[in-house]
Amino acid sequence: MSDTNFDLEAVIIALVPENIRSKPLDLTITKLVELKDVIKITLVRSKRYGSWDNGTEDGRNAIKELIWLYLNNKDLGAQFKGAPVYAESVLDNFANPLFNLPLEVLRCGEALKWKFEFCNWGIVECKNEDDTSKATSKKRKSDALEDNEEGSSALAGAKNSAIAAQPQGVFVKAPDNHPIFGLNGIMHHIEATKSGKKSYRVSAHYAGRDFRKFGDNGFTVGDCWALQIAALRDGVHGHRIAGICGTPDSGVYSIIVAGTYADSDQDNGDKLDYAAANAEESTALTADRTNNGTKSLLRSITTKKPIRVLRTSTSKWPKAPKAGLRYDGLYEVTGSEEKTNKKGGKYISFKLVRIAGQVEIATDRPTRAEKRAIRAVQRGY
Repeated sequence: MSDTNFDLEAVIIALVPENIRSKPLDLTITKLVELKDVIKITLVRSKRYGSWDNGTEDGRNAIKELIWLYLNNKDLGAQFKGAPVYAESVLDNFANPLFNLPLEVLRCGEALKWKFEFCNWGIVECKNEDDTSKATSKKRKSDALEDNEEGSSALAGAKNSAIAAQPQGVFVKAPDNHPIFGLNGIMHHIEATKSGKKSYRVSAHYAGRDFRKFGDNGFTVGDCWALQIAALRDGVHGHRIAGICGTPDSGVYSIIVAGTYADSDQDNGDKLDYAAANAEESTALTADRTNNGTKSLLRSITTKKPIRVLRTSTSKWPKAPKAGLRYDGLYEVTGSEEKTNKKGGKYISFKLVRIAGQVEIATDRPTRAEKRAIRAVQRGY
């Protein structure tokens, strides 16, 4: 899909088979709740085992039918957004890379949610397209969803929307000719909030590269980004906040080296000691191996598949980028070790080694001009 020609309806028609599209539309709450319940197991198994093929055919078809019904649903409201339909929660899960759904499902989830948010889910009067200052949004969680085998919590956690609330995060599209956030800027297709705490999101109409690829995925050593949201947009990393992107089944696609655990991480450029999540907070007598990021890195020891490594300006390596994030090449996880932090807690530390035969790390990036552009991001639009 092209980022400039993303047609939501056309994508959905291509995704949803004719036998589903030709059925009489049943947009009753009963039907929408029924389909929501059918998809739970498929979502849980897709998240746990790396593909929706591990779910049921009924579950996959229910996902497609829900997308088709959502597209055609004009009767929105609090019961659609929240209990009992929980459409917002359903779309959050469709758009969450952790569920390993096909890219077209992920994009449809993002675009449908944007469409409903634009008119506040029908709870209040819809806004005109020009009235973007009153469109609503909500930051998506990046790595906090949990599940159990029955899938009872895969769709849980949505707030009851029986009483409409005023929009909190107001996302506004930048002018197309803006030097930083415009179509040719380093933050293209990224929208920012214009009031309250600053937050960013990728435009729902932008169809970027699929991050679920091993190897360089078309990127060049030295490529730079101003913020992690831009790395997500381009498909070099798959999370807006989390530093480990991968699945326990397939292994890790990419990591962010940000100097988060100053006492636990060791960064020497070509070699890394990379601590698992909660390394410095742990007080456990045995290191946690149940975290998805930890399980994904452990899997990479077996698969030996290359991992994209991005460093941020907060990384402790002296030759880390002076601003933003930089792609420093492909690394391999060669082993792991259980270590003890200052609190006496155990954690897992992973050893990564840069794969031979690549061009050297581009320590001269970002350039002076790139650093100026990165600093300009803070001024917004």
